Amino acid sequence: MAFRFRFATLLNVRRIQENLAQQALSQAQRQLSSLVAMREQVMIRKETLRAELMTRMQGGVTSEEVRQYYTYLHHLEEGIARIDENIEKAGRLVDEKREALLKAKRARKGIDRLREIHKARHDEIERKHEMNFLDEIAVIKAGGER
Repeated sequence: MAFRFRFATLLNVRRIQENLAQQALSQAQRQLSSLVAMREQVMIRKETLRAELMTRMQGGVTSEEVRQYYTYLHHLEEGIARIDENIEKAGRLVDEKREALLKAKRARKGIDRLREIHKARHDEIERKHEMNFLDEIAVIKAGGER
């Protein structure tokens, strides 16, 4: 008799839940890394503008141009602050998704362990049936030789 796990559907559901949790974690990690890359780009732009302003100030620049540079640099700094807030939120989201994945893995492993236990019990019963069958064959064979 073939082994049939009574909770196979539940095991499949837990595997699907684990897979979905893994996908959600991956998406959250991608979002976090894109925010970090965006922050780096803005930082590079800010430093480039600072260097450009310093270079232009040595050659002479109007006060209106300096004001425009400082306004834009301030705008970039505010953008960096907003990106930092989003990075912090994305980091918390990654942590939540990681916890959800760990919870889903534990749930799936629990059902996997139950399946292993049921499989071991089934194998033991099958082994006992086989041994009884072999014993019966031996008894019949010994009885026929008399």
